[in-house]
This record gives sequence, structure tokens and C-alpha cells, in this order.
Amino acid sequence: MSTRIVFGILAALLCIWLVSSGPMSLMVVVVLVAAGLSAMEFDRLLFKERSKRRQLRFVSLVFLAVLTLRSAPEMAWVFLWMPLLVLSVQHVMKANKKGEFERSIRDLAMELLGILYVICMVGFLVPIVESGPNGREYLLLLFFLVFAGDTFAYFVGTWFGKHRLASQISPKKSLEGAAGGVVGALVFAGLWIRFIYTGEVTENFWVKIGVLVPLVSILAQMGDLFESMLKRASSCKDSGHFLPGHGGILDRLDGLTLSAPPFFFFMRYLVDTL
Repeated sequence: MSTRIVFGILAALLCIWLVSSGPMSLMVVVVLVAAGLSAMEFDRLLFKERSKRRQLRFVSLVFLAVLTLRSAPEMAWVFLWMPLLVLSVQHVMKANKKGEFERSIRDLAMELLGILYVICMVGFLVPIVESGPNGREYLLLLFFLVFAGDTFAYFVGTWFGKHRLASQISPKKSLEGAAGGVVGALVFAGLWIRFIYTGEVTENFWVKIGVLVPLVSILAQMGDLFESMLKRASSCKDSGHFLPGHGGILDRLDGLTLSAPPFFFFMRYLVDTL
């Protein structure tokens, strides 16, 4: 437990420094490293047979999508079409050669799921930072909502949880904990506005933040459950062992998968009207 706490604090401080004042080039490198490690973890979770060719293809397509999202967010459709094109050609050739049609379709579906999963998890982080003058502050807000909300959900669920949220997938999660996660996200959003946000705070701003925060918190918790389902299907406790006491990259960033993309579009299309 002490290792988990110490490493968690150090990782949080490093993350806050990187997001708030770290060089953009370093941030891009960190995101790419996280994307690559996440892709490898996902591959190990869903595929029993190891394939360096598949892993290389997986990581390459994820890198391409992440860099595309950063340089041209309006071309986001590329990160869906390009993997579909490459993998379709690959598996059509494989199925035609071996006659394993069902397996080819299943493998194609799992690879596409993995690519989309990892892209949604980390691909929108740098575009959020570069979305406007307060981009770094908004990325900190996203992290606060996801990670602080998760912490609140854990402690509230431990102390007061009685009604199971998803007993087959994650027996320890409760409805009370989920509600605590939303409340915790709202609390940290208030602290963010008070001590970090440097933009203009209007009544309209409060209304939109009041809608955004619970939505992101709920989506983050759904992302956590989705990753738990993946681990259940693979009979794994953790997605990896990269982070001492915390498991793998997927275990720590799973809350971003369903919450980061809508948060980015909020930033891109609504921030100017706040």
C-alpha cells in the first residue's frame, strides 16, 4: 500500500508539472509512449497468441492516429478509416490464404476495438492543450475530474457502499461510490475554477461547467467499468505491471477512454462561447 501511495503522489506531481508548464515536445513524447504501452497491454489482454507483426501494426496505427489528431483535428475521420483499410486488407488476405473466415473477422474486430480504445484514451490530450490559451488548464481539469472523481468514488464506496453498481464486472463498485465520484468531480471543478482557471468566469460558464462535470465523471466511471470487463474476459487482475502498485497504463487511464473525446469537442466548439 505504501508503494502505491508514494508512487501515486509522485506520478500526480509529475503529471501536474508536465501539463501546467512542461515543454510541449515532452508532452507529445509522453503521450506517444503511453499510447504505445497501452496498445501493447491491450494486445496482451485480448490475444492469447503473441504476434510481433500484429503488435507493430497496432502501435504504428495508433501513433499515426495520435499525430493526425494533433496536427489536424478536423481529419479525425482518418483514425477510423485508415485502421479499417489496413486491417481489412490484412485480414482479407489472411482469410483467403488460410480459409479461417470467422477467426479473421474476430481478430479484425478486436484489433479495431483496441486501436479505437487507445486513441480515445490518449489521442485527444495534446489537442486539448492546443485548443486555446487556457488549454493546459482545461487538461488539468479533465485529469482532476477523472482521477479525483475515481478517488472519491473509491472512498465513498468503501465507507457507504451498499448497492452494487455492476456486481458481475466489478463487485466492489457501488451506486453510492458512483455518486460520490460525481460529487468529488464537482468539488475539484470548483477548486479548479477558484485557484487554477485564469479565464473569465461568467454565469453562462458556470452553467456549462455544471453540465460538463457530471457528464465527464459518469463517462469516466463507465470507461473504468469497460476496462474491468476486458480484464474479466481475459481473467486478468491488472492490464500490466508498468506502474508499481497501480497495475498497467490501461488501469490508470481507462477513465479517459469515454470522457476525453467529448471533453475535447466541448473545448473545440464551446469554449469560445463560455
